This record gives sequence, C-alpha cells and structure tokens, in this order.
Amino acid sequence: MERLDGEGDYTALYVNLEPAQAARGNVEAGMRTIVGGIVQNARRYLGEQRLREWVDETFHEVGPYDALQALLSRWAEENQRPIVLLLDEVDSLVGD
Repeated sequence: MERLDGEGDYTALYVNLEPAQAARGNVEAGMRTIVGGIVQNARRYLGEQRLREWVDETFHEVGPYDALQALLSRWAEENQRPIVLLLDEVDSLVGD
C-alpha cells in the first residue's frame, strides 16, 4: 500500500473486512462495518476526509445493498488518481 501510494500514480488503501463477519445475515450492519473500515483507514492513512462526509447521504440515497459501490464510485470520480483498494479477509464474509 505504502509503495503504491508513495509513487504518486495511485491512491492505495488496505482494509481488513473481518470485523464485518460479526454482522452475519444483517446486511446493513455488515455494509456499515465495511464502509466504516474504508472510511476510517482512508482518514488515518491517506488523510481523506470526504468519505466520512458522504456515508450517511449514500446509505440514505441507495440503501445498504448499493452503499459500498456508490461510495467507491463517488470517491473514484472525485479522486485525482486511480484507486487501488486492497481488501483482506473477504473470505470471512461467507454466510452460514
């Protein structure tokens, strides 16, 4: 992540999705956890504040099923560089 971001050609971000596993069948809770992880890491590692401002509006406009895609699409449209998103532990989200 640091190498990609440091080269200046990409905005790179790593996010561990394992915390969303606890939501199990609750789509909204799971999506809020995933989006929250992205927002938190973007703020912490990239100094990116816009995502936090967009979260509530995004969930209100498109609902939990499309919130992740809508948020990432908006970020990609408004960001200066292509975004590389490294998502870890996606396999932990498999349902029962």
